[in-house]
Amino acid sequence: MATPAEDGAMDEVSQFMAPKSLEPIPEEKMEDGESSQATPPEQAAKAHLTTSSVTSLPKADFEGDLEEESLFSILFTLAVDMETGLLLLRRGEEVKEVFLQEGDPYFIASNRPDELFGQYLLARKVITREELEKALAILPRYKGKLGETLVVLKVLRPMQMLRLLTTQVRHKVFQAFTWETGTYRYYRGRICQKDAVPLGLDAFELIEAGVKSMEDKLLIRRLAPLIHKRPMKVSPPPAPPEVFRVDGLPRQVYDSLDGERTVSEILVSDDAIRDPTAMGQILYLLIECGMAQVEK
Repeated sequence: MATPAEDGAMDEVSQFMAPKSLEPIPEEKMEDGESSQATPPEQAAKAHLTTSSVTSLPKADFEGDLEEESLFSILFTLAVDMETGLLLLRRGEEVKEVFLQEGDPYFIASNRPDELFGQYLLARKVITREELEKALAILPRYKGKLGETLVVLKVLRPMQMLRLLTTQVRHKVFQAFTWETGTYRYYRGRICQKDAVPLGLDAFELIEAGVKSMEDKLLIRRLAPLIHKRPMKVSPPPAPPEVFRVDGLPRQVYDSLDGERTVSEILVSDDAIRDPTAMGQILYLLIECGMAQVEK
């Protein structure tokens, strides 16, 4: 529960950031989770994970608490270091696996039934339940790959299938970006044994898009503890601000952070007057990714 001081800080941030309507989030690549027509989504989702339990894995190279370090910060560090391995996220019974290759996600699995590719397509009315059941019935012939099966059945076109897979994969990550509790563990060098559809995901673009997809109330809550802090650019930064491609704004904001103004002052500055929400997003992005620092 938020303290009165935290509530006051959140109110102060919300003054600068008008609510916005968000479009549905696009996302990730699903592959071979729905194993048979008779399999309930809950079982299929659990079977989709490549690791049956944390106990089946060796000791993590590093681990931590998502209350203390956000997924934005974790993914950014792994991208900068061009890490290859498995990032395992857990919140209660919910589990997500993010496999990285040279810092970029290339396979993401989840045990949430609604994040199965078939359920994702049904929810968005891209396919009918009859079409899904027909595809699940012949899924073993196509190595359990629902996307390919739907293409063979001419329910989806090849490029349409890839676009939907990419959108669904991104959705899985965006949903994890909202977690404010849970744990993470990273296993360096662990490779996914499943065939992965090459989707060309870029970690930096994914992080940037994830921040932009945050609901205002979540962004306000995360900025609230920083509202009276004076952010200063880190020089040199862990990566150039240009890795984020928001019309040059990250570089512009980064260069302006001299440690003289508080977050609240920046949000009402001339630079932010047109779109304080965008300014809040970029400030949060730079701070979470270690390009700007605030006093403790």
